[in-house]
Amino acid sequence: MEESAKRVSPFRSVFYHFNKWSKSGVIEKLNRALVAHDRQREDRDAEPSVLCIDCQLVKCGPMVSESKGLNGNKRVNGRGRTLLVDSGGRVLAVHVDAANVHDGKSGIALIKKLSDLPKQVGTILYDVAYNGMFAEYIRENHKGIIPKLSSKPPSEKGFVPLAVRWVSERQFGCLNFFRRLDKDHEKITKNAESMILLANIQMLLQISTQKAILSLDKKRIHSA
Repeated sequence: MEESAKRVSPFRSVFYHFNKWSKSGVIEKLNRALVAHDRQREDRDAEPSVLCIDCQLVKCGPMVSESKGLNGNKRVNGRGRTLLVDSGGRVLAVHVDAANVHDGKSGIALIKKLSDLPKQVGTILYDVAYNGMFAEYIRENHKGIIPKLSSKPPSEKGFVPLAVRWVSERQFGCLNFFRRLDKDHEKITKNAESMILLANIQMLLQISTQKAILSLDKKRIHSA
């Protein structure tokens, strides 16, 4: 027990580097590089041509008061996580805000926060909540990108998988498997965004490692 306790890095040192990487953009750059690598591993272009945007509302942990609000529609007192993902569900960018902030406003904040959108992007898919100010902002400021509504028809009841855009919902489900992300435990929204990107980085690394192991196993079987 004593040996294992010595191997644990001091909290202050870990948080220092996490905070430094978060503020300097290292985590965002690492995430984008791994997204490009994973796409190329699947014989796709490094940059996506179709993006999906969606928001997940989550409750906040205790002692969290900054950027927190009550969403009367879904009755969630907490924050909203707006994700921008490619057609495979890989997270390119994230914006965290109070749950009572309109999805369209959060979506615009996410796009503005990006230093650059992938050059090949031609379409951004979204649900009806983004059909107002967000769609107008994209049309006015990103002429080469077509905002496209991808939502469940009003006549349909229950769960309906939406073409391409369902991957954003799957990604929200994957985040729930991370104990640190079951709720929003971060006092600062920037840290909350970085934690989501770190979770995406971990998933991409796990997939890449598993594929590499499977590839080596196949080579060994063929050479045996």
